[in-house]
Amino acid sequence: MNTADAALETAITAIKSTQGRLAVAIGIAMGIILMVYFLTFSMLVNHLNSGLLWFQGLSAILMIVAFFYLHRLSFQLALLRHRRSFGGQPWYVQLTSRHATQTVPQVVRELRR
Repeated sequence: MNTADAALETAITAIKSTQGRLAVAIGIAMGIILMVYFLTFSMLVNHLNSGLLWFQGLSAILMIVAFFYLHRLSFQLALLRHRRSFGGQPWYVQLTSRHATQTVPQVVRELRR
């Protein structure tokens, strides 16, 4: 492995590490919000606040759907976070959300083709 591949692997590892931390943080935040929704649902039903009920229902559905795309979402956010560091690199433009579920060696191999 030459120095360019080692540098690429280090950069991808940094992006993947950030992706993991972001996925955990986003997942915890969405879980807490859904728990608060669960605990406040009966209060909203008793007070007949239909606007907030609709908001809770629709946003809960969107959050549940977002759980399925959490890795891709967190990967895109990690790319945005590392844009300043790696944005000028030619391989940076090739990274897409499908690389979110691949391992670091798989991503390096694919980017070197």
